[in-house]
Amino acid sequence: SDTGRRAELTTPAELLEQARSLFAASVVYSPSEPHALGVVTTLCGLDALLPTISATEIAELPVAFDTRGWFKDATEAARYTGRVLLPRCNDTTLAVQAGTNSPFLADLVVGWRMCQLWMDDMCANVTQRDILSFILEGSHHFDGAPVVQYVGWFNHTREPNPELLEECTAQHRLVTIASDLSENLSFLSSLPPASRLTQPADLLPATFGSEAGGYDQALTFAAVIMSDGDNLAEDWSTLRPALERRVALNSSVPISWTVSNRWVRFGAPVLRWFYETAAAAGGGGYDSFLMGPSGYGYLFPGNISSAAARGEFARHTIAAAVELDMEAYVHWDVDKTLDPERAAAHAAAAVALYNNTAIRGAFMLSSVPAPDMVGDVVVINSPVVPWGFSDAATAASALSAAPRGTITYVYQTLGSDPALIDSLAQQVAPHVRLVGHRTLLRLARERAGQPCPADARS
Repeated sequence: SDTGRRAELTTPAELLEQARSLFAASVVYSPSEPHALGVVTTLCGLDALLPTISATEIAELPVAFDTRGWFKDATEAARYTGRVLLPRCNDTTLAVQAGTNSPFLADLVVGWRMCQLWMDDMCANVTQRDILSFILEGSHHFDGAPVVQYVGWFNHTREPNPELLEECTAQHRLVTIASDLSENLSFLSSLPPASRLTQPADLLPATFGSEAGGYDQALTFAAVIMSDGDNLAEDWSTLRPALERRVALNSSVPISWTVSNRWVRFGAPVLRWFYETAAAAGGGGYDSFLMGPSGYGYLFPGNISSAAARGEFARHTIAAAVELDMEAYVHWDVDKTLDPERAAAHAAAAVALYNNTAIRGAFMLSSVPAPDMVGDVVVINSPVVPWGFSDAATAASALSAAPRGTITYVYQTLGSDPALIDSLAQQVAPHVRLVGHRTLLRLARERAGQPCPADARS
């Protein structure tokens, strides 16, 4: 195979016996106490313990820790993890995963020696929030990583965005790696890195006819961005079949897809498959990739408290753009605790960090509008179709009604049939041009009278 690993066939019994031989002791848990499973999984990674439901299940293994009855609830378990186990854990990445969830992330937590925790109300509940604050900030465990990340999924913050746990933290630097339904990440992350990935140049669709493809104020230009945020779980379960469907359609209507740049670390072969499959769609040149909200990872970049952490986040985004031959990202930056003027200033300041870099464009999603140019970075504000569509005729009417000369985009939610994009293309008015997102940025730069910058991705 192209994984660099040799596969051997074995039976389940043989595999279990081989696995048992790797452990010197066990950690006992009760299936009726799922709130303790974060402690159990963390200990498995730190001390190479085998989880069992009985102290006598494997007679030859001594019991290192019997967690049964030890923690009355998830709050006690998280406090123990933070106070006792955290100093020995991974100092850049943690796991936030309920014990009642399917254990998709258990292998990664163990392999990366992460601390795993879960509290169901850690934003509004003062006690739980204090524990989270201690783990992320008070412990100083993550001080060496200006941007900290968590794998898993927490989506009831009670804040303006229920999905962003960083809103409940003081430093607002916690990146969400949405991955609660992602399989085999420990194995995938151990595979050799992909060779440098490149994207074919945008081809102009056949609807352009003999036109040179330059900006024309009598026309309306739009890119279609298919996305469900920066999300390993959605990439795994939804982007993959969507790309396979796209290849089967053999369409030349351009689509720009977001894919998590974090696959570079969590599974480079997966990322390579995405690139190779997209390059085959429509014969190649019509599909392209950019980063989802908001660049390096899922958070509100304008909210990051410290200038050092904001700069570090931007540097990670730039490095990913170079490595993945990307030149744009979707920018989602909504802080409803600020007045619109200050929120706009925060967002523009975050975009300004990409001046003179590989990042050439930002597509603003539900954010306070920024100037059309922030330094040399093109900003595409306010998509005409902002949160996806299921009726191509309605979306086509919205695009067709936009003032001529408009440069905009359609944000289509991942999981919809790519055939809807073909239907959209068939129903827009003759003056509407659907183009790839890189072509759209070039046209916006041309409209603004700005030269194309030198290639900063080499």
